Amino acid sequence: MLSASLTIKAQKIIFNPQAGLYVTSIAIDENPVIESVGKAGFQIGFDARIGDRLYLQPGLFYTQSETEFKFKDNLGGEIVEGYTRSGLKLKAMGGFKLIDTNPLALRIALGPTYDFNLNTNGNSVTLKEDDFNNGTLNFDAAVGLDVSILSFDLGYSYGFTEAFDDNNLNLNPKYQSFYVSIGILIGK
Repeated sequence: MLSASLTIKAQKIIFNPQAGLYVTSIAIDENPVIESVGKAGFQIGFDARIGDRLYLQPGLFYTQSETEFKFKDNLGGEIVEGYTRSGLKLKAMGGFKLIDTNPLALRIALGPTYDFNLNTNGNSVTLKEDDFNNGTLNFDAAVGLDVSILSFDLGYSYGFTEAFDDNNLNLNPKYQSFYVSIGILIGK
């Protein structure tokens, strides 16, 4: 019983509110007719690091991004449509500090995330909000740098599930997201 209480007290918890750039595009299987281009958006939220050198990293972020689709028409021209997507990203990652010296830490984190689609709208004639899945399962990988009480993160998210609800075009569309954020470490 005493060793269990000592183990619980030894767990370090750091809260890390963050904000930054968030860019999302949709990866589409080889298709000469459709191209997806991500535009800069933003993310704001927090994560927690539970542990020390090896840690669990749950988090919750609000994201908003814009994606542009370029369709080639039958006359060789191009139709450009865009949409804005906002959502909640729930993270369940784990991390490891490669370098852990005070006040500097270099770390990596990997794990599953889930994006809840809150709203999708835009100037698209082809795609409507009902065409998008309400949520997608992803795998995220990130590298981060802590300097004193500041954190800097660079990450990539790849969707396991398809972006569209009814994909009758056989495009295998998956979200790809890149993010860069800065945060403050609380509890360090």
